[in-house]
Formats: sequence, structure tokens, C-alpha cells
Amino acid sequence: MGCAASVPESTAQVHAASGKTKTGAGGHSKRDSGNGGYTLSNEDDGYVSPRLSGSGSAKPGARRSKVAVLIGCNYPGTQAALAGCVNDVHAVREMLLTHFGFYPQDITVMIDTDPKCVQPTGANIKKQLRDAVASMTDGDELFVHFSGHGTQVPVREPDPEEPDHLDEAICPTDMNLLCDNDLVEIFEPLAELPDVKLTFQADCCHSGTLLDMENCEITGFKKGGPPPPIVANVPAGVPGARGVKTTVNARSLDFNQVFAQLSAEAGHSVDQSNMGQAMHDLFGEDAPHKTKKDGNGPVTGLKSSDVGVLMSGCQSHETSADVRPAGGKPFGAFTNAVTTIVNDHFTSGKAKEYPLTYRNLVLGVREMLARGQFTQSPCLECNPRWPDTPFIRHAKLNK
Repeated sequence: MGCAASVPESTAQVHAASGKTKTGAGGHSKRDSGNGGYTLSNEDDGYVSPRLSGSGSAKPGARRSKVAVLIGCNYPGTQAALAGCVNDVHAVREMLLTHFGFYPQDITVMIDTDPKCVQPTGANIKKQLRDAVASMTDGDELFVHFSGHGTQVPVREPDPEEPDHLDEAICPTDMNLLCDNDLVEIFEPLAELPDVKLTFQADCCHSGTLLDMENCEITGFKKGGPPPPIVANVPAGVPGARGVKTTVNARSLDFNQVFAQLSAEAGHSVDQSNMGQAMHDLFGEDAPHKTKKDGNGPVTGLKSSDVGVLMSGCQSHETSADVRPAGGKPFGAFTNAVTTIVNDHFTSGKAKEYPLTYRNLVLGVREMLARGQFTQSPCLECNPRWPDTPFIRHAKLNK
């Protein structure tokens, strides 16, 4: 598995590196993915690598691009260690290659268990995401997945965007946190490209509201209200999730644990009063957006433009499960449910009849986790235009 996306020199290299090539009608090249007979052509939702154009500007008639950044943090050798996050990345990568027509060189893998891969530090994650955003043109697709710890950062100054006085954040392997405002800022340029489809899949604790979306299509159970509808024919349960000797840990770091790790790195005690200065000293300009005012207190939140689609593993006050089944591979409960339902949709033949929408996928995931006795409630947050569109543009079936 390649870790960082390569930069091919020609379209021929893209096809040569990705699979067999065929010549279709009119001399157009077609790629046989080798996975269930999917092919991509000019008539499909196929694409050409944005890295071929250099500038990120597509030529008239160019096919759509699909780019993915997959991030998994197991935090090896630390007290924050998890077990299933890197496996999640492998599973999601396989899903994108098998069912959605992504090319390997357009998938950047960032994991902290393999030194050959781009390490998922805060600075590296920001760079990879910004590069991916810069490569987009209207009609392209960007898929981002994060598996790891989430946390909530206490807000020292009033912020109308955070009525609970807590900022949601993801925890890179070096604890250079990416707060919700950092992510909003990174994805903000896509507001000028309304037909770019951004999907952010977050399998971490406190992941609800991570992009500060105005609109939440599917949220947690509301007191006195009906439960979400049950989706028929969803595979029952999460494999091994509640089997004998299964260990389930939360993908959440209490902020005191974050302070402890930052203290170890800084060589002095770090707490809420000096967190901003400490993170600025450690990470410089790559420190979290909200720690940059006077080196300490957070700055006022950025207003989200509701760019893209957030599929969160849980609500902002909940935790997501890191599952270690006896005798099996560890995984994130949310990611495992997503990939299981997607695989079932394609292998059962349902994909020939209708696409899998964001709404049905999230409802199916919720039902599957409930059957596995997990208490987390995945959410779907996005502009109202996206919930009933396909979860990633499907490659056409060739059989």
C-alpha cells in the first residue's frame, strides 16, 4: 500500500499504475479496477488525476477528479494508544478503490505506525488537506477520513459559536490539535466551488459539530420525539463488537491528558492558562487557530459556510468506540459499520438498482451500531442539498 500519493507524469502512467487499460468507443481509455467489474470512462463519473494539471485548473471537458486524504492515529508507545485507527484507514482505502473508482496515487495515507508514510502530525495534516483543497475544481470530489482521538478544548473567551464553551478538536499524533476553526478555515476556499463534493468522515469522540455546520440533517435521539427510521436489510451487528473478551475503549482524550502530553513535550507544566503560549512555542505558525491571539487566549470563531458533508461517529458530547475483538483485528465501530454497509450495498447487487445516499448510509450505521449495543449516535451535518445525493459518486457498473 502506497502511503503518499505519487505525481505521475502522464495519463498513461495513471492507468498503468492503477490497473489494466482498455480502449473504449471513440478511442477513450477505460480502466478495469479488477474489483467487481467496475470501469471508468468519459461517460461515467470517472476522473483524471488533478496532479496531472499542476495548477489544479481543469481543461474544458476534462473528467472529474476524486482525491482522498486518509488519517489514522494509533499513538503508539504513549498513554493515549489506540488499536483500530490504522486498520480503519486500510479498510476505507480498500472501500474507495473497490467501489468508488479512486486511483491509488490519488489517495494519501497518513498513519503513525509506519515511518515510510507521511506522519499524521498537525502540520502535516494541515498541509495535505490544503494541498488537496487547492487541487479541486468544480465537479471534483474530496474525501477525508480521520480515525483517532477527539477532545474538547475549553474556550477562555466568550464565543457565540460555542455556547457550551468547548471547542471540538481532533488530536494528531503530536497533539498539535486541529480545532473546528482550523478545519473550517482549511475548507473555506471550497465555498467558491459549490459543485465540489467534500465528505469528511470523523471516527473520533466529540466529532459532532466538528465543522460547525449550521444544518444537521441527522442528530441524536430527541426527548419525546420518534427514533430515526430503521433501514431494512442492514447487516446485523458489528462483527465481534460484543463477543467474548472484546475490549472497547473510547477514542477520547480528556483535556488534562492533552495537557500532560504537551507538558512532556514542552518540558514544563502546561495548563489552560498557558496552553496557547506553549502550543505556539512548540508548533509555531502551525499551532491551532484559536491559540494565536496574544499567544494564549483563543480568538473568536470563524463562521462556517456549511462546506461539504460531515459524517461524525457520534454527537459532540459522546464518545466513539475503539474495538478490540479477541482473535480479530481492532477497528473503529463507526468506520466498520460504514464499510460493512457499503460493501453489502455493492456485493448484494443493490448498487445496480439505486445509489447509497448519505442519509440512508448514516441511518443504516446508526441501526447497525444499536444492534451491536453501542451508545454512540452518528450524525449527518451538511447543506440541505447533499443528504439525498449518493455517498461519493458511484463508478458505473459494467455488468
